[in-house]
Amino acid sequence: MCLYTCLLIQHSINLLHYLLCVFLIQMTLHPLCAEHFVKNGVASIVFSVIRDESSLHFTAQVLLKVVRNMSMWSRSLQWKIYQSFGANALTFLSGHVEDPASYIDVTQQSSLYWEKKNWCAHVSFLWNYLFQCKNDDVIVELVGILNNLTVDDLSAGNQWHDILEEHSADMLQFLKRVFDSNDGSAVPCCDDLKLEVIIWLGELCTDKESSCWFVSMNILDDINRIFTQSFVRRQDTEMGVEILFLYEQLLLHEETSLQVFGGDGVVDAMLCCLEEGYALRTAALKCLVLIEELDRDRDGSLGEVILAKRFELLALVTDDGEYL
Repeated sequence: MCLYTCLLIQHSINLLHYLLCVFLIQMTLHPLCAEHFVKNGVASIVFSVIRDESSLHFTAQVLLKVVRNMSMWSRSLQWKIYQSFGANALTFLSGHVEDPASYIDVTQQSSLYWEKKNWCAHVSFLWNYLFQCKNDDVIVELVGILNNLTVDDLSAGNQWHDILEEHSADMLQFLKRVFDSNDGSAVPCCDDLKLEVIIWLGELCTDKESSCWFVSMNILDDINRIFTQSFVRRQDTEMGVEILFLYEQLLLHEETSLQVFGGDGVVDAMLCCLEEGYALRTAALKCLVLIEELDRDRDGSLGEVILAKRFELLALVTDDGEYL
């Protein structure tokens, strides 16, 4: 009876902790609550609890969802500060922060992003924990947080490619595990994790140096395989759109564009996307326009690669208008 009572009490405590975390998740969906949590260092408290796993009675995944919502708020804040500064008004910040005037000085025409100090101290922990963690559900949340951080959340003078270089070996091993687990050496990663990592890579590759690092690690072939075989065939729209966004970033840089342009079956898959829904079609068109610009002769006239691919694709169309 005593043992049963102890187990019941322990279960009640764990349930109470879990419900508290769920309540916190819901609270951080409200902008002003998220602002309060960020300003009062809730991220530091969460990360300190996660570090001490021996005292962790509830899942790190649920706790990290709280931080992820907070990081989503701060990312939105950066965009709203930019909009407000451009419009020289506080309109865009209203309802998102308690005191818009503390971010935009209309008279001095200056802006301040105060929340940087709340994130830059945790970037190193997030990267290190990402490579140490073995739970894919937790990793999804970690990558989700990193997706929401921008270069403005890094320490002064740091860029994302600096961190990539610092963690180069671990990052390569991590990406190989996520995208290339078909050799039986590891359990295949879930599609949710693959999607989050692809979104993350797309964000990182908006920086040219990060794009060059990514291409130099020979990971792009794995992405191409996912795009041209698995997800395009299954019409996974969200995955396809995010891969196309990653391609778009790589196509914007001369140093990395040919890696997409010359990818086996990539242009064919993009052309197939033109027959899909609006999201895939729009994302594919952006990439194809960039490829057409790359495919110019020395005199500036457009080349024939895209036209040739379209002709090949038409040859595969059946009488009822469906692709073979």
